[in-house]
Amino acid sequence: MQSPNPTISNHKQMTLLTPTLSKLGLIRPSDDFAGNGRASEDAYRQTAPIERDDATPLDQNSATTAQAAPAFVPFAPPTLAEAGLREAQVEALALKFLLNSGANTGRRIASQIGLTFGVLQPLLDRLKAEQLVAYKSSAMFGDFEYELTPSGAVVRSVTMPDCYPTNVCFGGNDMHTAYVTLSDTGRLGMLRWPEPGLTLNFG
Repeated sequence: MQSPNPTISNHKQMTLLTPTLSKLGLIRPSDDFAGNGRASEDAYRQTAPIERDDATPLDQNSATTAQAAPAFVPFAPPTLAEAGLREAQVEALALKFLLNSGANTGRRIASQIGLTFGVLQPLLDRLKAEQLVAYKSSAMFGDFEYELTPSGAVVRSVTMPDCYPTNVCFGGNDMHTAYVTLSDTGRLGMLRWPEPGLTLNFG
């Protein structure tokens, strides 16, 4: 509810208001304000600010918020290479998840890793071809429920002095020496292995 316009009834009140209104830039001092009565009141009304319904809002942030741009949605990479991930990393995460959780759908595995199912599906197909995982049952939308096979189960766990070991090969006269690449620190680890490893197909 708007307040009624102020009424200035005498010369004394007008004399006090005039310097204040002049400093605020609302009026210009003139001889009209020197008098009193109706002439002074009319002069004040002519210089009073006019209220408009279509005035620009004082809070510019509210106007900007009303026209805010759509939320940013990052681009989903279509392949592991474009996501900057190596297959060995994602394979290890998928197998560890199945080991700890049991059988799960491909979409659930992808969600746990933070990828889309379309990106993870080729890797799951390869793991199945290598008999590391198998289909337990079918799922909706062309998906399957995957489970570890005996070949994909963890038989032995060996702690390395590195948080990111990536590969292993065997050597030595009896093939019981395991060489492990320690990618986080850029070193090559060497240890004795209970069973002999396989020789390389080249070299």
